Amino acid sequence: RQDAMMAAFRAAMGKLAVNGQDAASLVDCSGVIPVPHRDAWDLGAVSSLRFPPGTDAQDVEHLCAGQEVEMLLPAVG
Repeated sequence: RQDAMMAAFRAAMGKLAVNGQDAASLVDCSGVIPVPHRDAWDLGAVSSLRFPPGTDAQDVEHLCAGQEVEMLLPAVG
């Protein structure tokens, strides 16, 4: 049953993706879109994250009591 639902969903999304378009005239550009490097999704590897100029950790609204915001450096500007 799950497989049938997944197939129906895929078919519906395929139809919606070309709704109002001439599918035969569309160009497939997926071959030129690069695959992101694995570490691009690892936020620990990103060292350039900074608060916007004029802001710091005090400007962050804490949703969970007792949890600290990871320390980011403020951006220059």
